[in-house]
Order: sequence, then structure tokens, then C-alpha cells
Amino acid sequence: PLLRWRLGGADVDRIGHIARPLPAGAVPAGGGTVVPGTFARPDTRNMWAVAADGRVVIAVFEPYHVEVILPSGERLAGPVIPHERVAVNDSVKRAFLAERRATRDGIVIDRSGSTSRIRAPAPAISPASITWAAVVPPFRGDAFVEFAPDGNLWIQRTTFGREGARYDLIGADGALVDRVRLPEGHRVVGFGRTDMYVVRRDADDLE
Repeated sequence: PLLRWRLGGADVDRIGHIARPLPAGAVPAGGGTVVPGTFARPDTRNMWAVAADGRVVIAVFEPYHVEVILPSGERLAGPVIPHERVAVNDSVKRAFLAERRATRDGIVIDRSGSTSRIRAPAPAISPASITWAAVVPPFRGDAFVEFAPDGNLWIQRTTFGREGARYDLIGADGALVDRVRLPEGHRVVGFGRTDMYVVRRDADDLE
């Protein structure tokens, strides 16, 4: 459920809910979880964001569109967002696995409680152990989905590796208004009042 708390008040009201169907191939494990490794890759889920004017927007992956919940509680469904449906072929599988083989940041805590940051290769994934999705989802389960200062919603589209991040910009009516592609290795991490914050990943996977 989506609960709204008004600043300075004590009341909490329910304004809606987010449907989060299990990913394709997932085996339920109880408590809202799934058996690890049973869901199809690349994985996705419905995402949501809150605008400064009180709107809540839910990005739905199938069919790809957004639902807008107005401050009044009224719920509007935007049109289906046109996008190319790319099959998960051998090229996509190689890109996905190459991304997973990239180094990852980690923190080591010793017996004294001291911490140190390390970089190490991610655990290897056997292609045979993966349940593959039929098509590449329009966005992933960890996608950047946020409102910009102009009120447009930015949805990060599915890319792999150091490919420049791509975004669909969605207007107040839920319709696509523009598309943006950043240079290789760049992605958006947030917005300020008038600014956009972007990080760059170099050839050594350092940001």
C-alpha cells in the first residue's frame, strides 16, 4: 500500500497500492520473497516516485506505461509508451553476464570493528543456471525513476555495461514527451532545485 503522511499532522491515509507481480519464472518462497535464482533475467518490477506537488507515479513494465495518483486520490492511467521489444538473444545474454562479472565495491569489517573498502570481482554466474526472460524489460528493478525540477518523470531504460544511460521523460498526463541518452559510462543519480547530478564510470569501473 501507499500511505501518505501530511507534514505537521498525525493522520495517515492510504492513497493506493503498487501491484508488484512476481517476475517471470519466479517460485514463491513466502513472505513476499522468491526462491533465489528462479526469476527470469534481466529482472524488473513496477517502480514508483513522488512529485513535489503530491502526485505519485507508478511505472508499470507490462504493458509499459505509467499510472498517476493525484493528491485527491484519483488514479489515471497513461497511454502505453512505445518502445522496441528486444528479444533476449545470445548478444543480450553475453552483455548481461559481462556486466555481472564487473568488479563490485565491498566493505570488510575486522574483529576490532574497523572497516575498509575493497573492490573485487563479482561472483561468477553460470549461464546454464539462469532462467532468461523472453524480452528485455523496458526498465530494470533497480532503475532510476525520479522527478526532475520541471515536473517530468525520468525513467531509466534498460542498458548494459558502460553503455550510456537512456531515459524516457514522462509528462504530467503520463505520456512520453522526450527521450535522453547520455554519453558512454554516464548515468543520472539525482536532481537538485535546478541541477542534475551525473556520475561517470571509467574503463576501470571506477565512478
